[in-house]
Amino acid sequence: MLKGVDAFQQHHQLAPATSLRFILAADDSAVKLDDVTLRIAGDNTSIPLPLAKDGTFTLERNQAAVDDNADIISNKKKNLLHWHADIRTPNVPENARRLGDLRLECEISWAVRQDEMSFFVRNGIKLAGGLCRSKLVMLHYQAPRALAGVTLVSGERRLALDVSRKDPRVFMPPLSNTDWNDDTLIEYEYADTKKL
Repeated sequence: MLKGVDAFQQHHQLAPATSLRFILAADDSAVKLDDVTLRIAGDNTSIPLPLAKDGTFTLERNQAAVDDNADIISNKKKNLLHWHADIRTPNVPENARRLGDLRLECEISWAVRQDEMSFFVRNGIKLAGGLCRSKLVMLHYQAPRALAGVTLVSGERRLALDVSRKDPRVFMPPLSNTDWNDDTLIEYEYADTKKL
């Protein structure tokens, strides 16, 4: 995860008003985040990692933990939880995301997860320009709930994006398209609030 911290610092210009937070999510509905504890643990390291009520936490470089090759562990079984970066520029409306924030989340995820990929997959993506910048790769994002529509908004420019037919929460933002700047908003129109 420290590779994610490094990627945040390297690409911070994508969302300069933000700080780095991670968010924990349960893959099993039976797991309640109220019951989850996290700690940084190694042979000689044990540091509690506070988890906020919304499932977010921060991670700072601790050289003793790095030297100990420590891991972040929870009190739950492996594969019940997953995490991702949660980049939120202040004052973005509740029903929107900022494109630069999603780009920075992608760079953090790519920095951390590329070591989990096979040599051929990892280097194929690198040759294509990287996971977050290649026009050959379209990444799926998930809104908090079902969408009636999703629209890119930059000044007077507007462009409707497709919503997945299989999962109405899923859409594909144009992370690699530099025609849309980092301050572009992705506005959600939720299915349960659509005007009739």
